[in-house]
Amino acid sequence: MKYLDYEVTKLPDSVENLFCKPLDENGEIQRASDDQMRIILFSMTSGSQEMDEMYDKLKKEYMILPILEDRLRSLGCKLDKASRILISLSCKTPGEAVMYSCYLAYKMKKLGIDFLDIEKICTDIFPTGFFTEKSLHDHWDIQKVKTEGNYGSDNLLDYRSASESLMK
Repeated sequence: MKYLDYEVTKLPDSVENLFCKPLDENGEIQRASDDQMRIILFSMTSGSQEMDEMYDKLKKEYMILPILEDRLRSLGCKLDKASRILISLSCKTPGEAVMYSCYLAYKMKKLGIDFLDIEKICTDIFPTGFFTEKSLHDHWDIQKVKTEGNYGSDNLLDYRSASESLMK
């Protein structure tokens, strides 16, 4: 595997240019799963109390949702509960939650929006589906950075200084 040089962690647009743009241009999309479709339909047909109950249950039982929310908050991204639920349940690992968070910040910047709701997710961000697991894995590998001492690797997406261009 080829690693990025450590110096890219200090550039404020590295995450945007070295991870988000390639994912946007080359990321493989697959049709939304039945579970994802059920969440979308549930969010559009249920009331806020039912959505709150689902959210509260997931927040307690599913570790990906708090990870996603923490990363979105650090990037200054605001999403409605339905969007946070949908994206978190589309992630199998914490790394996927981090990747989706950065990608959503990138798309929000491109669209010039400060708030993302489920309708916008489904029409402007992911109209045909979500990233394949293979695509996420491949793009996870391209954002790996040599550590400062050149012993092993690190994740570009974990460097706040490298994602400043995406922050609100």
